[in-house]
Amino acid sequence: MRTKHTLRAVGALVAVVAVLLTSGCSSVTGGGKMTVKAYLADSAGLFVGNDVGVLGVTVGEITAIEPAGDKVLVTMEVDSDQPIPADAGAVVVARSVATDRYVELTPVYRKGEKMADGTTIPIDKTQTPVDFDQVLSSLNEFATGIGGNKETTQAVQRFIDAGTKALQGRGPLLNQTIHSLADGVDGIASQREDVAATLKSLDVLLTTIASNESTARTFIQQVSRASKQLADERENFRSALRSLDSAVTEVAEFAVDNRQMIVDNVNGTSRLMKTLLSKQDRLEEVLRVMPLALENLKMIKGDRLPVRIDPLILDPLGGVLQTVCASLPLNLCDLIDGSQIGQ
Repeated sequence: MRTKHTLRAVGALVAVVAVLLTSGCSSVTGGGKMTVKAYLADSAGLFVGNDVGVLGVTVGEITAIEPAGDKVLVTMEVDSDQPIPADAGAVVVARSVATDRYVELTPVYRKGEKMADGTTIPIDKTQTPVDFDQVLSSLNEFATGIGGNKETTQAVQRFIDAGTKALQGRGPLLNQTIHSLADGVDGIASQREDVAATLKSLDVLLTTIASNESTARTFIQQVSRASKQLADERENFRSALRSLDSAVTEVAEFAVDNRQMIVDNVNGTSRLMKTLLSKQDRLEEVLRVMPLALENLKMIKGDRLPVRIDPLILDPLGGVLQTVCASLPLNLCDLIDGSQIGQ
């Protein structure tokens, strides 16, 4: 009997310890909750109590769905120990066509700021799936368009036949084209920073043009007027080009017909230039003295020809010139205006 009582006491003690451990673990692992709200375009298939997940794993539930104008405000409670990026979005996901939907918080948290309690996700960061009825309606419209009247059916048939003929026997070429496109896309992806910089530059350019809209419009109008003027004068341009072509043709014919004479003239000109260069010193002397000689000729009066001579040269020779003039024929020194020298 004592053994049975002992076993019962031990069993009761184990049960109490298990209950305490379970409640303790619940209090440790359960954590708190934080509230997250999101604006959705519609709430079709969403109900209070539906799951909120990350990568398909449930981390909370929907607690309220309220209309907010042309949107819907969905309130969710999420485990506070589940990290969510501060800029995360909300996507309504349908597990299948017939079942209800749940809200997926994406992307997965990796690093950076975490979403705080009471955060509201704007509608531009939320997405809702296309309604199945809308999909069926689109498929029905497409099928009706294809299988409408006879003309439409024949047009589709011709399109399919043309596509078949165009692609028949060109499988390797099509495969190579697809691989080339894939390589091109990979190349563009590897240069995405340059592409982004180019797009930013284009954005700056377009912004500048937009801020100077009146100037750009004036420039475009001026270019348009210039283009119109050129178009109006195209006949004159055509005539001018024809005349120029005729003149060039005549010059070419003249050069061909008188080639030897042109060569002789060029050679003669070359010899003349060589001669002038060989007489360069004498030419410089002539050019230096010529202005003074012309000035003396301009001063001729009657039968007298005054000659301008530097006085610094004549002063020391005054007496000598008087003696020379005395021995010369009468009035000869007067003719050269030397009779007054030394007086």
